[in-house]
Amino acid sequence: MFRALQKAGMTCLGRLKYFTRPPVIVFDPSTYRVKGADVREVLNLIRPGDILLRAYDGYLDSWFIRHSWVRGSTRRPRHGMFTHVALYVGPLSAAQRPQVASQISGYDWGSDRKAPAAQLPALQEAARQRFFDSVLPAPAAGEPWPDNGMVVHAMAEGVQIEDVLSFCRCDYLTILRLPSHLQLATAVDEHDFSLVPGSAEHALQQRLQAGDAVAREQAIALALDTALGKVGAEYDFDCSDLNRFQSFSCAQLVYYCYRGAADWFAMRPRWHGLFGRVMMRHTVTPDDYLEAGLQQVWRSRSLRT
Repeated sequence: MFRALQKAGMTCLGRLKYFTRPPVIVFDPSTYRVKGADVREVLNLIRPGDILLRAYDGYLDSWFIRHSWVRGSTRRPRHGMFTHVALYVGPLSAAQRPQVASQISGYDWGSDRKAPAAQLPALQEAARQRFFDSVLPAPAAGEPWPDNGMVVHAMAEGVQIEDVLSFCRCDYLTILRLPSHLQLATAVDEHDFSLVPGSAEHALQQRLQAGDAVAREQAIALALDTALGKVGAEYDFDCSDLNRFQSFSCAQLVYYCYRGAADWFAMRPRWHGLFGRVMMRHTVTPDDYLEAGLQQVWRSRSLRT
């Protein structure tokens, strides 16, 4: 009997974790449902430009996000349950460092103001050091650049770079991919984005409007450039910056990165709110990507049962 109690007690003790700020004890806090076998499949399958959706069990903010329904819904009209989205940008090296933070404006969400132009270079360099150098420190002289695969996503700390291995620490995960070619069935009367004439994104939008079949690699190249360029941008805590795009929620960031091909995506900003009724925001959410016409090329085992 004593040995049985000792075994049970030691097993329980090994699954407790304490935190000092705030003081709390959590049972089994780090057992994610996405396991090593899942991650190996991800590494073999994922390609630059893929969109990753993930979710966790047990987080309070996840509960709010999952219950953010489209306005007027009495119950969720779809089976999605994801709470975060990221763009896979693939392996990075020193050659990409100048791209990082190159498109940020120095906007501060708390004060709703941009930094003076003279301060922008320093802010960009600080973002590179914080979000590029921290995850990809330069190798020693003569050493090869480390093998890596990175995602860009928006968290409370801002738009950041993270190793895909770290991103996979979650309970539910899926990979979405653009089809080989993008083509509009019918012309779109109203665009979600007013793109700068002459820009690469505007040229892509015009080709789609003309009925051309656009190779996904063209849309992906623009999206990856934008994602790296926005590293260091502020997080949009109101989840409503769909006009200026100076700050980003996770879903808004990926939506903006693919703005040149937005006419093709079968998703639009809609009014979302808690249970579809309160705290309304005109925005996009992670689950909206399940309706975007993308190919779901992989799901974690936790989603297959």
